[in-house]
Amino acid sequence: RVIEQKPEDKEARRAVADLTAILDKPLAALGQMEDLQVEQMRQGSSDAELSRRIQQVQEEFLQRRGFQPPWEDYQRRPGK
Repeated sequence: RVIEQKPEDKEARRAVADLTAILDKPLAALGQMEDLQVEQMRQGSSDAELSRRIQQVQEEFLQRRGFQPPWEDYQRRPGK
């Protein structure tokens, strides 16, 4: 309802994106977060917390799909 009444409310949009991620819809959440990030860039600002959250949702999605970040790959060890 808040977004319908105040579509420019960035905090509400961010909260909805986080709720979307929590409801196990990571791709929809990423779309919402990236739209918000693009809008902020157009206005000449950036949000480090939003960037971190986007990365977190992306990593969680990839891990669920069977991908693992290289820094967590314990099977590959130097020299083996």
